Amino acid sequence: MNFLKLSLLSILVVFFSFLNFLNISFLGVKPNFALAAIIAVLFFAGDIFEGLFLIALSSLILKFSPIAGKDILVYFFVCVAMLLIKKYLPWQNFLGSIVLVSFSTLLFYAFLFSNSIASPVFFKEIAYNIIASSFVFLVLSRFKIFNAPSGKIFNINR
Repeated sequence: MNFLKLSLLSILVVFFSFLNFLNISFLGVKPNFALAAIIAVLFFAGDIFEGLFLIALSSLILKFSPIAGKDILVYFFVCVAMLLIKKYLPWQNFLGSIVLVSFSTLLFYAFLFSNSIASPVFFKEIAYNIIASSFVFLVLSRFKIFNAPSGKIFNINR
């Protein structure tokens, strides 16, 4: 475990988790900054334990109370599922983060807002989450400390 890398990823996760509390919306839709950032950050986490730590940190910030509600439990388990699915993607790069943030947003809506999946708000939120996640991924991939994932679309040799 690289302490500096984990610290920087933690600061990034904390920042984007706090962005969820601001009423930032585009065309009436609030992006899920925490979900978008955590999916991108998972590609740069060193191992599963770092990923779980970052997910738990984000969940704690989003719902700081002794009892977790349904929304935070769904958030936590969707993020953990994405952490596990990430390992089996045929690509470990930018395209993988776009696929996972789209799928995680779909799962989040399926569990919490199932009647809104066909709405324009849902499609706008997926687009905004992809943009936010792409931004985080591209910024992290510019720094050598994070050991950016392979640039290949299909990473056969793992």
